[in-house]
Amino acid sequence: MNVGIQLNVVAKTNTEGDITLQIHPEVSLITGFLKTPVGGEIPQVSRRFADSTVRLRSGETLVIGGLISQRDLRLVQKVPLLGDLPILGYLFKQTNTKRSNTEIMVFLTATLWKE
Repeated sequence: MNVGIQLNVVAKTNTEGDITLQIHPEVSLITGFLKTPVGGEIPQVSRRFADSTVRLRSGETLVIGGLISQRDLRLVQKVPLLGDLPILGYLFKQTNTKRSNTEIMVFLTATLWKE
């Protein structure tokens, strides 16, 4: 299983010199794991993509945006044993949340090479 940023592009030309691009940008990441009955774990994957088909002239640039992600990371720090006590445990632990925002932008310039 591949995770990360992937960009698949298929280009075709016509007789007028236009370039048609079929574009599939994809951003994926592992968001957690599911336990299996036999004791293993299966990753849960979050995928975002935007399929597009565009026609460009040679030298023109295409911009694809909108692959936006917002993640919250919760970090709990506690004193061993004391942080696990009911009611009083809150006095011995600290919780922080970190929010991160990302956006992937793709810039493609189509160029027709003539031999």
